[in-house]
Amino acid sequence: MSLIRHKYFDQTVRSLTFLFILFIQFRIFTNESFSLSDVVFIFLFPALLIQLPNLINVFKVERSRFFFIGLFITTWIVSYLTPAFYYQDISEFILDNAFMLLGALYLVLLLVTFYLINLIYGFQYIAKSFIFSGLIHAFFGILGLLLFFAGIDNSLVCFGCSTSPYLVDFPRVSGFSVSINAYAFSLLISLILIPTQMTNKNRKFMLSIGLFIFTVVILSLSKVMIVAGLSIVLWFIFLRIKSSKSTIMIKISVLVFGMVYALSTHVTFESNTSQKCIYGETIYELSLNDGTKSKICPTFFVQQKVHYWDYAKLFAPWGSGMLAINNINNANPHNTFLERYAFHGVVGVISLLLLDLFGFLFDII
Repeated sequence: MSLIRHKYFDQTVRSLTFLFILFIQFRIFTNESFSLSDVVFIFLFPALLIQLPNLINVFKVERSRFFFIGLFITTWIVSYLTPAFYYQDISEFILDNAFMLLGALYLVLLLVTFYLINLIYGFQYIAKSFIFSGLIHAFFGILGLLLFFAGIDNSLVCFGCSTSPYLVDFPRVSGFSVSINAYAFSLLISLILIPTQMTNKNRKFMLSIGLFIFTVVILSLSKVMIVAGLSIVLWFIFLRIKSSKSTIMIKISVLVFGMVYALSTHVTFESNTSQKCIYGETIYELSLNDGTKSKICPTFFVQQKVHYWDYAKLFAPWGSGMLAINNINNANPHNTFLERYAFHGVVGVISLLLLDLFGFLFDII
């Protein structure tokens, strides 16, 4: 789409966009709520608004897409307001949830900002920014791991922080992020976008970048990201096979990886023990001849999900809002939809589904 753009502001917005993507993982004061990207956004959004007069015609052409964006924004904001039903005093709700409401508005601004950047500069620039940013973060992750094995303590890896009984003795690559899963997720985005920038001339180079980033995803020991990363690699492999069976093989492989993930992270096999399961009731038990028992037990992740679900039911269907912070005892369900349901109820889940469907909707409207 043709837009009249000023060269100076073009370069400014491009640079700020890349810095925003790069700095997402750089947290301020080790606080998970703030990153250097938030500082960059203070300058990015006004610089983008200068282009607003040139976007009037875009709004007319993109009317159907803006309708879906408006639908998501409305649902998203409403999901942060529905917990007010459980407050007797509306002023108390505002005071308790002010920070969360501001966060919701900020996320809406981010969505609008990157949608406009996509319209003005194209998806290719955003994809390249994510890939280059992922490469930088992957490099620092490997650097941290090398320093760790050289006996130099550093914050780029985390040792002994795995909740899995099988991985507790392994260091996890975390880069500059305070959340290993967020770090792995950002790398996974870069990995997914690599095929969009692949040509016959740079194929080997882009595959090398993809392999490097994928290796770091594995070294993060983030369970969901490893499964997703392996699924992507299989996708690449089967796409290279000129066979009508490749699509079926991809679906089967992803299903198998999903089942392996679910089993390996949510149940453990305890052999030759008479002790009770640590994280809940025994799922299956087999008595042996020597008097001991082998059993399948739920893991920490199951316990967290059950705890979250029991809490969410107390505030169904509207969600608890910030009441959860004081009552849920820092539990983590490791499930975005369950967490969303506990905090923001049914409307929150609907808004998350709309967000997940946006990519598909934008391809057909």
